[in-house]
Amino acid sequence: NSHNISLDDNHKVNFGDSSELQIYHDNNSKIHGSSGYTQLSAQNGSVYIDGNSIFLRSGAGDETYAKFVDDGKVELRYNDSIKFETTSNGVTLSGDLRLADNEQIYLGAGADFQLFHDPSVGNIIQSAYTSLVIKDTAGQTGAKFINSGAVELNHNGTKKFETHSAGVLVSGNVYANDSNKFIAGTGNDLEIFHDGSHSF
Repeated sequence: NSHNISLDDNHKVNFGDSSELQIYHDNNSKIHGSSGYTQLSAQNGSVYIDGNSIFLRSGAGDETYAKFVDDGKVELRYNDSIKFETTSNGVTLSGDLRLADNEQIYLGAGADFQLFHDPSVGNIIQSAYTSLVIKDTAGQTGAKFINSGAVELNHNGTKKFETHSAGVLVSGNVYANDSNKFIAGTGNDLEIFHDGSHSF
């Protein structure tokens, strides 16, 4: 209806035996609760929600969209299941991280390392300016890709195969099963192989 309740600035509407809930205007707009600590205020076009823990919930109140804990974590949920959570070390993601084609994941202060999918060529890993090194959980190198340089493949941490400007270098033996051939020459003119009984 057209009936209003009008109060001057800093005059409050109090609720509760000890005025635990207050609604008032102090040049901004505020709803303040003194049991625990809660406050909703609007200042200069911005809305502030203060509380020890803040929940954004569904209309029925039976599902939580987001949770904000004082001096603690932030949770984002889908259908009341936590999908994204901040921690003291960073963030925890529960589920898939999906990016569109050619959208990149950047790592490093200078975004030197990139992961993305280009549908025209497939999956791409890029390491700008530095080598790309693949290690196991013990820190032992399995492969190394040197920027604009060699590719090195290791066995048990020892380099066994290396590309260089003149071709490749193998450190150790090269093994082939019977009847598999080493073939050389533009017209496959040289073949070296063992057929199980004889060597050619």
